[in-house]
This record gives sequence, C-alpha cells and structure tokens, in this order.
Amino acid sequence: MVPRALLARGIEIYLGRPWQLRKRTFHARRRRGRRRFDVFLRLEDGHAALLAQVLPDMARAADADVRRWLIPPPPLAVDPEPARRRAWTIEDARLLADAHPELTFPARPRVPSDDAIATAERALAERGWEAYVDVATALLAGEAITAGLDPQRVEAMHQLGSERLERLGHYQPAMVHYEGEWYWGLDRLWHLSERLRDEGLDVTAPIPDPPVPRGGGPLVTYFSFRSPYSYLGLARLGDRSDVELRPVLPMVMRGYRVPRIKRFYLARDAAREARRWGVPFGRLVDPLGPGIERCIATFFAVPTEQRMAVAQSILRGIWSEGVDVGRGAGLEALVRRAGAAWSEPDLGEHAPWRAAVARHREELGELGLWGVPSFHREPTRLWGQDRLPWL
Repeated sequence: MVPRALLARGIEIYLGRPWQLRKRTFHARRRRGRRRFDVFLRLEDGHAALLAQVLPDMARAADADVRRWLIPPPPLAVDPEPARRRAWTIEDARLLADAHPELTFPARPRVPSDDAIATAERALAERGWEAYVDVATALLAGEAITAGLDPQRVEAMHQLGSERLERLGHYQPAMVHYEGEWYWGLDRLWHLSERLRDEGLDVTAPIPDPPVPRGGGPLVTYFSFRSPYSYLGLARLGDRSDVELRPVLPMVMRGYRVPRIKRFYLARDAAREARRWGVPFGRLVDPLGPGIERCIATFFAVPTEQRMAVAQSILRGIWSEGVDVGRGAGLEALVRRAGAAWSEPDLGEHAPWRAAVARHREELGELGLWGVPSFHREPTRLWGQDRLPWL
C-alpha cells in the first residue's frame, strides 16, 4: 500500500500547474488544423442555454469550430437529485442572466415537464442547431412548442452525444471540452479565455455584474470537510463575522454515490479554481470515514466564535497540507493552530453533534438544495463558491 504522505504528494503533482501546462503543450502539438470546442447541451438546462449564447463569439475570436452535441439526462450515479438539479439550474441561470443583461433568458422561467422537453428536442432536431437558443428559451418560458419529427432522430442525437461525452470523459451538460480540459457553463469560461490568451489569442469571457446583495441576518453556510469547494468557499469568506457555519456529512456518507469520473473532474476543477483565487491546494488526504466524524465533533466542541478559524484551519490541512485527520495528532495540531483548545472528539453513537448534522441535511432539502457549499440569507439561497460575489 502506498503511504498516505507519498500518495498526497503524487496527487499534488497531478493537480499542479506544471502538469497542466505539460498536458496543454502535448495537445497543442497534436493539433491539426483549427481549434475545436465540443459543447454538450440539454434544452432544459439553464446553464446550457446561457453558454450556447456566449460560446460562438469566443469561438470566432479563437478561430475555432464549435461542435454541438445533444446528450440524454445524466445517469443517477452522477446526478442523484435530477428533479432538484433541473429546478436549480434554471433558477441559478436566471440569477446569472440578471448579471449578464446582454443575454436572453426568461424573466420568470418554469421547470418543464418530461413531455415538454421531449417535444422541444424533436423541434430542435427538426429545425437544426441554429434554433437551439430559441427552442431552449421557449421551453424554459413555458411556451407551447410544436414538432412533428419522429423521436428516433432525437434518440440518434442522444446516442452520438453520449458516446462523444463518454469518450472525452465527462457526464453532465453545459460543458465545453477543449484539448483535454473541461469548462462548465459561464462560470468556467474565464479559465478558457485565460488559456486562449496564453496561446496568443485576443479572447475574453463575459464578466458578471451581480446585483447588490439583499436581505439581512446571518449568512448561513452549509459545508463539508470532504468538499474541496467548501474549502475554497470558506477560504474566500475570510474572517467575515456574519457567517453561521453548519456542517453536513459528505454525499457518500449521506447515501449518495460519487463515481470515479466525477471525483477526478471535481478535483481538477477545484485545483484550477484554487489557483485562480490564490488558495493553496493539492496535497490532500481523503478524510472520509473516521476523519470526517472527528472533524465535525471537534468543530462543535469549540466555542462558536472560534468555529470559522477552526474549520478553515482543518480544511487547509486536509486539502493543501496532506494532514491525516483520521488518526494521529494531525487534527489536534490544526485546531491549536487556529487558537482553540483541544479535547478528544466525542464519537459516541448519541453524541449531540449527530442530531445537529442530521438537521442541517433536512434544512438543505427544504431549501431545494443538496450539495455544498450552500448559502442561505433570506430571501436568497445559493449553491457553490462561484456565487460568493452575490453575497
């Protein structure tokens, strides 16, 4: 078995900037002809509807071809809450559209039914990709769409799209693939534009103009010690005094399965985001199991005013310093570094923190969310560290 410290160092190298640059050089040398963007779309995905409006301009600036693919809904293994995800992508896209007034999106979007989506897909197959934005916008606005094409054409498009998606190594819509790297929705086009500028091209990505935050009271923040995006989110929150932290168990400890393809993509994406925001990242040791329970129990054992500093210290230890919080004195050192007193965590079956964590999970569900980090301040509920500018 590979020692954990050696494995952590290997992961750090794999996720690091030098390795990324070597891969980019490799793909550039293999390029034949024009650049190519593969974009994977679903009509009911709000992020895809926005992405499809922005990508053509970037492609023209990069002298790149855009190849569009219609894919079927992601399997439950990678999309465990499809109904919630469908509603969330639409609501989140409306939020993004408000910050991008140059884009088209329904002011009051609706979550379409499966039948409405199927009709819209037949209409797209009948009218061609030039009609994608119009069909997607009409679908999300709840407008009637007519189509008479045989559904077998849509099935063929799904087959081709899913085969291409699997071959390139992904699982969800609103994704752009360019020479070995993936870019999700509008939020990751910044990375694509930076890469193209490194290649000597004058390409820019649209920058959102978020509205002034609304609401008062604490910024309730749901996070997991096993989530790299939680680490990034809490690091970017800094020492804000209005944050109320509420830990939850990782998805796999809440009955969700996270396939290997998803884990690898999330790690690479989080590493890229960490470099963007100047957050140390990469030398990690998975805390799943006893490590998670020790972290949560320790979090609840310290005074409320010290919890942010303790959580940030633990997350930094897990995700950038290769500290094994599941055994040894590593967790104690992280707690003391944050200026808090150390005591052995209570891992008993009836420890009070277990009820609190279960309650946090129920609260997430009531908000229509299931992933972390998630943020709630009436009347706003947001998912992901990408939405911190709105807070």
